[in-house]
Parts: sequence; C-alpha cells; structure tokens
Amino acid sequence: MSQACGFLTSHPQVESYHLSGGQYRRAERNVKGLIWRLEFAFEPSKVAAALEIMSRWPHPLNSWSIHPFTCSKEEFKACEPFQRSMNAFLSRHGSSLTSLHICELNLWLKAVWFPLEMVLTGFPLITDLHIKNVTISAKINFDGNLPELRRLEVINTSWDVSELLQCCPRLERIVLTNCSELSDNILTMMERCCPRLRQICIHQCEGISEDSIEVFASRLHSS
Repeated sequence: MSQACGFLTSHPQVESYHLSGGQYRRAERNVKGLIWRLEFAFEPSKVAAALEIMSRWPHPLNSWSIHPFTCSKEEFKACEPFQRSMNAFLSRHGSSLTSLHICELNLWLKAVWFPLEMVLTGFPLITDLHIKNVTISAKINFDGNLPELRRLEVINTSWDVSELLQCCPRLERIVLTNCSELSDNILTMMERCCPRLRQICIHQCEGISEDSIEVFASRLHSS
C-alpha cells in the first residue's frame, strides 16, 4: 500500500488503478467511480493506507461505493491513523462526490459498521445515498445539511432515518426496506420536511403500522 501511495503521488496523470491484497481485499478506481473493499479482518494500517491513497487521488471523485468495516465503533475511534486518513479523504473529495453507496453483500457478516455521521458531514453535496446491510446507531448525531440529496435508499439497516429527513428539503425518492428502528413518526417527518417527495416505497418495516400508512396515503392523494 505504501509503495502504491508513493507511485500515485509521483504520477498524478494516472487515471485508473486496481490494487489487490488477497482474495477479499481490493482498492480500485476507474472511470465509473471508486470501489474499496476490505473484508474478514480489521487491519487499521491497511485501511488507513487505502484511504491515504484515495485522499491523494488527483482527479475529481463523483461516486463512492464502499463496503462497511468489520470493526466496531469503539475500534474505529481508537485508531488515530484511520481517523486521520478518513479526514484527509473527506477533505480531498468532499466538494465533488455526489453518489454514496454503502453495502455489505455478505449477510452473515454481522459486525459491519460505518461512520455515517463523519462521512455525511464531509460530503454535503451528495444527491444519492444508498445504505444496505449496515450497522448504524439508531440515532445518529448529524447536525449538518444535505441540500442536494434527491434519492435515499435504506435496506436491512437498523437505523431511524427520521432525523436525517430534516436535512433533506429536496428529497424526491425514498425507499425503506426491513428497517427495524422505524416508527410511524417517519411518515410525519416525510410530510413535514420533504415537500418534493414524489416516490415513497416502504417494505417490511414492522414499526410502521398499516393504519398509519393508509392515513398518510389518503392525505397525499387529497393534497
């Protein structure tokens, strides 16, 4: 990783790369965006090195697809190099990134976590946010603003997105599937904070009652 970082620093004209550190480790950047993957082991030095490489990438980054970390929130906070490299990456690409996908494909990996508050603060101009199979605190402490967010998709994630909706006045599409932390309050927040919503998809969210959905739908049709 250190050699790759040095190479990219001295060769800014490079427009794509693919780095592989084993069957389940990969860092890749191409014309479609950037994919970074590190599974089965939380190795702070390698994670920090991968983020450092990305922070030195000289070209604008518009899309970021990332697998969550196989570590806990406490481990992340205890790893200063990891936090420094993440801050450097956010600082470098915060003004260009518009699409963020956070997805864990291996459902049997339970200890997957992602510092969502930190990333959302660093990418205030995103238009698309997709989160799937990730462990996130039920209530995130995000007090920023996402004025350009148009599409939000949250699947199989224990996270109450109600508070986030207050920061998304231009949200047009929302998809919520199997989100155990949601309650009827999410419908109130949609109606109050997201006047531009045009598509609403809610599936298998047990905390949202069918009666509330019917009342909500009837108000939408009458408006």
